[in-house]
Amino acid sequence: MDEGLTAGQLLRIRKQAGNLDIEDCVLACDQELLRLANVNAGLAEQQGCKPPGLGGNGSGPVAVYRCHALFPEPGKAPHYDSFKATLAGLDKGLVSHFRDALSALTVPHLYRQLQQLPACAVEALLRSDDFGTDCESTVLLMLACWIDTHGDAISAAQREKLCELVRLSHLSRDYAAFVLPHCEWFDIGTAELCFLQRYLCAQDENERDMLLSMSGEDKRSNLWFTAPARRQVVPADGRTATWRITQQQLLEQGLTKVEDGVTVGVAAQFADCEGLPAFHHGPSGKHVLAHGLLWAVSLNLDPRELTKSMGAAAGIGLVCRIPNQLGAGAAEGPMGLNALLTVYSSSTGGRRKQRKAGCSVPFHPTEPAGLKGWRGGAGVLKLAPVAAASVSGDVSEGAAPVMQLSRWLGWLQDGEITGAFTFKQLWR
Repeated sequence: MDEGLTAGQLLRIRKQAGNLDIEDCVLACDQELLRLANVNAGLAEQQGCKPPGLGGNGSGPVAVYRCHALFPEPGKAPHYDSFKATLAGLDKGLVSHFRDALSALTVPHLYRQLQQLPACAVEALLRSDDFGTDCESTVLLMLACWIDTHGDAISAAQREKLCELVRLSHLSRDYAAFVLPHCEWFDIGTAELCFLQRYLCAQDENERDMLLSMSGEDKRSNLWFTAPARRQVVPADGRTATWRITQQQLLEQGLTKVEDGVTVGVAAQFADCEGLPAFHHGPSGKHVLAHGLLWAVSLNLDPRELTKSMGAAAGIGLVCRIPNQLGAGAAEGPMGLNALLTVYSSSTGGRRKQRKAGCSVPFHPTEPAGLKGWRGGAGVLKLAPVAAASVSGDVSEGAAPVMQLSRWLGWLQDGEITGAFTFKQLWR
């Protein structure tokens, strides 16, 4: 078999061979399709080549799935039984390629490929136990992004089939209560939604098992309630993204406005975040995706605090936002998060400045944050007293107390306030 053939060419040859009952040719085509779907998967990542799925000769699992219209028709096409094993291999290669829902949404080339997938490929991802996530809420968001792109191109039956594969019993309680009911595109009835919320609020597995046993056969056989949790991709100690707020941001977006008596929030930039292509925030994004929601770090500046000559302080916290792709009208309910927000202080260790945690603000699922409001540590960043003289970079000699950068000396280093945002596994 010519290794230069594309997936589309192989599928056409396979169809002709099947019609002519040339079994050896059918099997050779199946083997070559599997080779195309998987041969580049490891090498491209190791060697920094073009990502798998974008090969020039139509190689990679995404490229093969783009030819899904040429797949043999189940139960009708000759030699379809042999294609079942090929399809299982394609599905495995596809899951290995995308890895998890977080990667599919936040890695630019994977997100572009996700949007090119046909419904049958998205179904393969959702059906797999090996397709990982931080929380099923992120899987629901991934499906919402795909449906938002394809719109009317998919039938109601296809959408219903995809919705059936979301493992709703592993959503966060808050997501099920405040987000899912407003996803008008998701096919779930009022009775099922009420049962789901009751199921998620159960105290333990015994109570959940009892609820299922009393609910009827329709729910006991429903993947919404019976499918196992997906592979967890967040390690026990969490995932961390570092952030920064520049001195220029502090002055222009914060202190200047505070001097006019306005309480403001200065949004941090995530320095080592690839950005969220699904949400149009660019390569140096202001949001991190966790548990199906967008989280931004915000420095809270209150003029009543910053005008104090002694004991002035600023706050640091998070702002939560629901992605637009989920649908309009999400309730402004509290959203739980298991995370730690750290701000580094500037300190001198010998002759070399080093970073250390100056303050940390924990977030627990039992202490949820408002969906659109700021929540965090008010007054945790203690500022130095008003100084008569300025330091290098201060606005002016004898600047107004609010504008004196010397008060931020404990937090500013190399012209930046920096820190880390660590989100952890969201327990039930």
